[in-house]
Amino acid sequence: GFEHWWSVIPALWSKFSLFHMRADPAFVWAVFALTCASVTAMILGVKTRLATLASWFLVNTFYSSNLIFYSGGDTVLRCFLFLGLLTRWGEAYSLDAWWRRKREILGGAAVIPALRKIPAWPLRFMMLQLVIIYCATGALKSGLTWFDGTALFYALSLDHFYRPPAQIQVATFLHMIGFLPLSTWVTKVWEARFPLALIGAGLRVFELALDLPARD
Repeated sequence: GFEHWWSVIPALWSKFSLFHMRADPAFVWAVFALTCASVTAMILGVKTRLATLASWFLVNTFYSSNLIFYSGGDTVLRCFLFLGLLTRWGEAYSLDAWWRRKREILGGAAVIPALRKIPAWPLRFMMLQLVIIYCATGALKSGLTWFDGTALFYALSLDHFYRPPAQIQVATFLHMIGFLPLSTWVTKVWEARFPLALIGAGLRVFELALDLPARD
């Protein structure tokens, strides 16, 4: 509940969530089922624009209601859902695009219709966001355990990361033979050097541009 009748206004303004209005189990499970359905439709490309908007809204309803399990990975999910609102990815590999092309063929199209072109700038923002995330996480892995190769061993030994007791023995064996230390160093280097992937993507676009016919 709310302390005052007007308390709902600042609550919805700062951290909007449907669960500020109602949070009984039946309602929560109904919203959860609707969230799963909208995310599935977004992935498959069914009414992609509407499904993306619903997914962004409903996922944020859960995150804004309870931040106990909130982590950096959840922030990435929310950022990419927001960028998805700006992306016309329903015109790419989706059921929406397949159904549209099927209708055009049944309507008498002589050839299979090509996929529609979509604006590239939202995708470039996604690429830039991903590069920043990986580079930042790689740069922040500056503790001693990331240099002596024990970071992954300690991570796999944490109580909330392992399930069967035998996992400790497996992690110890993998560390003893050098697999975990090597994986630790590869992880740090790969993440810190991830901006090279963006350079590679830019060079690929440049090479494709060189193959285009010259314009008057």
